[in-house]
Amino acid sequence: MYFLSRYISLATAKNSEVKTDHDSVTKSLNHIKRENEVALKLKKLLEHEMIVLEERKQGTIKILSQIGKDTAITEQQIKVVKAQLDRISRLKKVCFCWYHSSQDSFHS
Repeated sequence: MYFLSRYISLATAKNSEVKTDHDSVTKSLNHIKRENEVALKLKKLLEHEMIVLEERKQGTIKILSQIGKDTAITEQQIKVVKAQLDRISRLKKVCFCWYHSSQDSFHS
């Protein structure tokens, strides 16, 4: 009888220990599962952000390229306008000289 009660006592203690360990491991696994779910959500969010970042990068490259083209066109237009202003200035001088020389010959 003593042996049986001692066996039951040891089995109950071992069962309690196993249950405690089981509960602890289950709790740890649930925590790991939640952390894994958070990590997966963060990974998906990161992938989305990387896609958005790449799209913005491509958009920025296009904008910079267009700015470069616009700058080159503007510089060409500035050269054309300066050349036209130079021609206008020379024509004004020629016209002024021609007008005065024709006036002088008219009055002579």
